[in-house]
Amino acid sequence: MIDYGDGWTQKMEFLDELNGEYGIFSEYNNSGSGDRYATYSVYSRAETRPVLSETEVQSPEGSYFQGEVNSWIPGSFLENGLHAPFCRFGWIFRDGGSGGLFEALEGEDLVRRFDGVSECGLIYYILGSNWQLTSGGAIQIDYSHFGQTRTRTWYPAAEATIDGTRVWYVLMVENFGDASVRIAPRLDIQRQTPFQTDYCASFDFTQ
Repeated sequence: MIDYGDGWTQKMEFLDELNGEYGIFSEYNNSGSGDRYATYSVYSRAETRPVLSETEVQSPEGSYFQGEVNSWIPGSFLENGLHAPFCRFGWIFRDGGSGGLFEALEGEDLVRRFDGVSECGLIYYILGSNWQLTSGGAIQIDYSHFGQTRTRTWYPAAEATIDGTRVWYVLMVENFGDASVRIAPRLDIQRQTPFQTDYCASFDFTQ
């Protein structure tokens, strides 16, 4: 039980565990307002905050780091265990601070962003980005998303190797343009994932 001192309490129950990831059901109650809600979340445990080197950050050839902050949405995974196309979104980190944003598109999103390839059912594209390790050990990613300049920063909280796959648990925050608009800090899971072969076209804007 966690008492936040402002009327809110959080009761946590461990439901399951697999390879160092814990499924936890949390019940939140406010003694003043009577508000009550619950969540199910995936947790990891770390004794110390990991410190990553530039070599460790780099993506192995043929893979990217899949962001899983939205993978809880129903239909996010196919029967073969792979991410559904609408959920494929992640990052490539190359030597020297270069890299790219990887994203798959299909349906209306494909027509909206890549007019003229609507006859193709599924594509992926890679937009150029630059990354660096800050003095505090965070990973800072600078990129332009269809004309909008953004800076995304990851603060590593834990890391694991699950079935031979590298996994990072990071606190993420993102600023848009002059930093007046931002994505508030949130926990994200980054999982090393191989590129799939079910695409009919690809666009690499980093070349």
